[in-house]
This record gives sequence, C-alpha cells and structure tokens, in this order.
Amino acid sequence: MSKEEDNGIVLNARIAEYDDERALNVALAAGVSGDAKIRYITITAVKKKVKIHKTKEKGATSTFGLGKSWGLDDIESIEPFKGNAVCIHLGSKAYYWILDSPHNKIELMHTMVTLSQTHLNKIPKLIKIDEELLKGPVPASNA
Repeated sequence: MSKEEDNGIVLNARIAEYDDERALNVALAAGVSGDAKIRYITITAVKKKVKIHKTKEKGATSTFGLGKSWGLDDIESIEPFKGNAVCIHLGSKAYYWILDSPHNKIELMHTMVTLSQTHLNKIPKLIKIDEELLKGPVPASNA
C-alpha cells in the first residue's frame, strides 16, 4: 500500500480476487488462495478526478495491464468479511477481494469512504461496518 499523492496515486493494494461469495468463503475456510486471480487496486486522484483501477501483472516483464476503471461514484457499497476479505459493489457488480493484511483491508475501505465523503459529499452504503472506524485515521500496521 502506498500514499504517493504527488504522482496521483492515493492507494495501491495487492488483492486476491474471487468470482463470487461462495468461492471467497471456500478460500477463507481452507486458508488458501484457491481459484484467486491476483490483481492490484490503484486509486488515483488527478485534477480532483478520482478513479479506481484494477490491474494485473503481465508475466515476468513486471509491467501492468489495466483491466477495468471506475469513477468514485461507482462505489455502491462496502462490506467486510472475516479476515482480510471485503466485498465492494462497483457499478452493478460485486467484487470479492482478500487483501494482504487487516491493515490493508481497513486502509482500502477508509480511503474509499474518505474520498467519497470529500469529493462526492456522501459515502457508499456500509454493510456491517462501524462508520466511525473508517472516518478516523487508519491504525498503524504491525507488520
């Protein structure tokens, strides 16, 4: 995760992505990644325009290909699952992700809520989330 605001990158997070909630729950129960697709979520803010990008690493070349991008207003809801898992509804689709650490999970959710509040004057629907937790500073990582 990073906060490199000088080049427009607000957050960068490595995720394991699952096709649906069932696949996510199987992976959580087994404690292994299973059928996960490794992706990266990058949130950028350039000229007051905030975008969420999903990218994947292209082979051994260490280059990244842009998969999909959304505007900040496309975040419909945020729902944490146990461990490092979270479900983000972007547009009409639910995305099931496991992040590398609890800190990264909280930082992703906090960043989305804070940016929505700042740039859109509203927050997405929060499911099973203490809203006050996400409004405050992100707790430091112990890693």
